[in-house]
Amino acid sequence: MKVKGFVSAVLTAAMCVLCFCTAHAANLEKYTSPDGTEYKYGYTDDGKIYLQYVSSTIKDIIVPDKINGKPVKVFSGYQGVTKDTVESIVLPETCIGIEYFNGYPALKSVTAEGALDYLVDFDDCENLETVTVKKGVKTIWPHAFRNTPKLKTVGSLDGLVSIGKMAFFRSGIEKIDLPDTLETMDIGAFAETPNLKKISIPASLTTMPPVAFQQSGLEEVEFKGNISIMGSSAFVACENLRTVKGFTKDQLVKYWNAFARTPLRTEMTDDGNPFVMDSSGFLAAYVGTDTEVVIPDTVTEIGNSAFTINTEITKVTIPSSVTKINDSAFYGCDKLTEITIPASVTWIGEGAFSHCRNLKYVTFEPSDKLLSLGSAAFQLAAVTKETFNSNGRRYSNKNTAFALTELDPDYGPADTEATEKPDETEQPEETAQPKETVQPEETEQPKETVQPEETEQPKETPAMTSAPTPAAELTVTSDGADIAVAIDGESVEFTDAKPFIDDNDRTQIPVRAVTEALGAAVDWDEAARRVSVSGNGRNITLTIGSDMMDVNGKDVQMDTAAMIIGGRTYIPLRFVAEAMGMSVDWTAMSKPQQ
Repeated sequence: MKVKGFVSAVLTAAMCVLCFCTAHAANLEKYTSPDGTEYKYGYTDDGKIYLQYVSSTIKDIIVPDKINGKPVKVFSGYQGVTKDTVESIVLPETCIGIEYFNGYPALKSVTAEGALDYLVDFDDCENLETVTVKKGVKTIWPHAFRNTPKLKTVGSLDGLVSIGKMAFFRSGIEKIDLPDTLETMDIGAFAETPNLKKISIPASLTTMPPVAFQQSGLEEVEFKGNISIMGSSAFVACENLRTVKGFTKDQLVKYWNAFARTPLRTEMTDDGNPFVMDSSGFLAAYVGTDTEVVIPDTVTEIGNSAFTINTEITKVTIPSSVTKINDSAFYGCDKLTEITIPASVTWIGEGAFSHCRNLKYVTFEPSDKLLSLGSAAFQLAAVTKETFNSNGRRYSNKNTAFALTELDPDYGPADTEATEKPDETEQPEETAQPKETVQPEETEQPKETVQPEETEQPKETPAMTSAPTPAAELTVTSDGADIAVAIDGESVEFTDAKPFIDDNDRTQIPVRAVTEALGAAVDWDEAARRVSVSGNGRNITLTIGSDMMDVNGKDVQMDTAAMIIGGRTYIPLRFVAEAMGMSVDWTAMSKPQQ
């Protein structure tokens, strides 16, 4: 999610301050306060002081407001070597930022007497209980309070504009007042916060990010304004969420997928009507159990993943009132054998009938209106040239829409099965895999899940919701050309198959190289083109070309896929490593995209 211009300016200014420490480290001078606290300091470009905590046995740090007549602007724990003793920090009014206090185990409270531009780097402060900013703060950075189980509240948040990715992930936050200045919130900001019972979303926040409150303790949500974009699974698995204020019933239906696995959805469902739809004719979901379904003629649009979980459906009748069939609407309906697309339909979204592996008979009713087909709309269906009847109807995107079917001009035996095990030289090179395979927006697991990752890794979306204690530390570095991997400091040797960055900016790695280094077991299913990795109590399964990973029987969404290139099987490194309970650190020397 992009930060608006004002926030970008704030972050840029803050980064300039952060860089001061590194750029001028050789010029830092020593300072010892009257209470014996040792610091090093230097000057920022505007002549103010950047102060670093170095060492002391003092428990309570009161940061001086001036040194040599210059105001102290930023306080950093970067050089702290006795951090186990620090229990409290008080910042003077001159300070606009505090940083690098992550992992201070004894730290309990932080107080800022003035207004802060940003709060950052308190992640893994296991005993942090209170953060008080008396005159407000503009930005809470990504991961700022990640893994702070005793943190109950942060205030005041007057003037807050942005909350970063996973800022309060797995914190103990109980209460937080979001001000009407808040403009952006990033993915997973309050995910897995079991003590947060109630939240009020200000009208200034118009975009709700994916998995924003995933698996939190929320019981009540109030929206004070309109949300124009609701991220997938924003409130997924909030097991106590029954009350949403400020939304009409139509809005709740519109954002049905955002409330997956909550009691709110159960209470919204009419036992006598299996079709969850709004007054405009938008069908959000079918929750019935019939194997033959006739969609009501009041439906005008079939929503994302509306029938995805109904794997027993054998027949569906779509009425002529329907004009749109959205992404993944019937994804994975394996028992569906035939479908007729009415002349009224002008749009079929990405993956709408993807992975309907027994869908053989596809008929388009005659129409002079062009039918737009999304990528992979009928991917992996059983349709053939003999069983597809277009009735002369013109349709777009015909090649990618029928990817991995007999209607795909590049279709061949290599698309349906592999003849050798992964990493064997005789394995066929993959030639017909689409760049992306579309998966449903909602399954029984959220489309996007969050896990701790390093602050400077803005793109990677981790694989698991509840990872175990890291089994190993995996370090990946790249100079833009070569990629090096180490496990617990030991380099992984790659002989003839090397890691690479795929089209989705994800690191792909030969499956056996890392898994065998970890002592994990690898298995290959030739018919299903499926690789399985077992280790650290995890059983992980990936299918070639699919962006869905199975972890101990649960689906986890990725944004790339395992693949076969040059007869070798490659897997997305971060997703698999974190699913196995490893911590992952990525350093890009010239291309910071992983």
